[in-house]
Amino acid sequence: MNIFKKQVNRVFLENAHAMCYIDLNFKKTYFEVFQDVTNYINILKNFQIQNLIVKNTENYFTLIAYIACVYENVTFIPVNINTPQARIDKMLNNLSNYLFIDSYFTVLTVGTLSTSTTVYNDSVYCLFTSGTTGTPKPVFISKSNLYYFLKWFLKEQKFSNKDVIFIQPPITFDGSVIGIYGALSSGATIILFDQTKSKDFEYLINTLKLNITTLVCTPSFLRLCLLFDEFCEKHLQHLQKIILGGEVFTKDLYKKTRERFNSIEIWNSYGLTETTVAVTSVLLTDELVQSVDTIPIGYISPYTRVYLSEEDSEIIVCGKNNANKLKTIYTGDIGCFSKNLLFFKGRKDTQVKLNGHRVELEDIRQNINNIKGVSDCDVLIIKKQIIAFVVCDIIVYSSLSQTALDLLPQYMIPKHFIKVNEIRLNNNGKVDKDFLEQIFNELYEKS
Repeated sequence: MNIFKKQVNRVFLENAHAMCYIDLNFKKTYFEVFQDVTNYINILKNFQIQNLIVKNTENYFTLIAYIACVYENVTFIPVNINTPQARIDKMLNNLSNYLFIDSYFTVLTVGTLSTSTTVYNDSVYCLFTSGTTGTPKPVFISKSNLYYFLKWFLKEQKFSNKDVIFIQPPITFDGSVIGIYGALSSGATIILFDQTKSKDFEYLINTLKLNITTLVCTPSFLRLCLLFDEFCEKHLQHLQKIILGGEVFTKDLYKKTRERFNSIEIWNSYGLTETTVAVTSVLLTDELVQSVDTIPIGYISPYTRVYLSEEDSEIIVCGKNNANKLKTIYTGDIGCFSKNLLFFKGRKDTQVKLNGHRVELEDIRQNINNIKGVSDCDVLIIKKQIIAFVVCDIIVYSSLSQTALDLLPQYMIPKHFIKVNEIRLNNNGKVDKDFLEQIFNELYEKS
């Protein structure tokens, strides 16, 4: 019996009548969840598979699929429901011996054994990240990777069966692991944020009022919550903790949050999908925040070693959290240490984080360049927005936004497509990004 199955069995047994899952429509006890998982397993056994790919919405049935995979030693691979089919096809080309279903177990595709793909037999889950070649990259998280992350992180967070954990990151984003395994290791209650209702503010506020004790989210989501007067200590009296990750957390946002919640814990964390969720964390206090120029990203996990390159202070991660059997991961992030605390100082390449998603600008550029009628393109981040500069005729230009949706997920679609006559180079033979940014500013400076 694998260690995760043993742990989940214990929690199910000890908390049978406690609430495991709630949303605005229904509730499920741990016993009821166990029954649903058992039924799901019986269906899974009809397929001799290594990978279960679920095209999901953030709902109860996706959670059941996740837990069933833990029991059956099947790799769980969630795919966002809005992912274009062309991109899904590229993902499937990296996999073999799989079953591709939707959240309600409608079979979409069955993949056969293949000798052309890399096999990781001990994976708990796999997530696809943005790659430099325009092809999504699979990241397989092994039982060992997950074990050492949880051994460290859950000991710090001290979840209990009295907790109600609101998980804002989608299951396709590794930040969700904190809440899901936090609950399944302690008997806490899980609330999944329905990503299809991200613009339904009434849904958001009503969900936050479900007596949550812990909010797991990105800084962008926290900023959204602060737009509502109800997001405060008076209306959310049970909230004890906010765990942040996936983006830069600023001192200004900390200050605004602390003005609403005087006594809760606010944690910051840092990591990549390849390093299993997070490798650093820190409990932020007013004293600490006031003593530094930028918010620290945390102290290092005891199962991880972090170095800074001599050349440019790039953060390098080694340790038991590293996925795909990688001994060393060069993050592309620039950092520095102060009193054992790690600080993020920026990116060294074109990879950025937006709304919790890691986005490779080269991935976007290559996909747009592949659109028929586009002769050249470059992609920049300007004012926290993805901006594409495209050389093409007016007919192609008029349909770029729609065409891009067939190639890229929604979070990678540029905010603006700007038609230009050429992608000009500077004296060094590189794209003149200052010139492109100037074009943007001339067009949108008033807005």
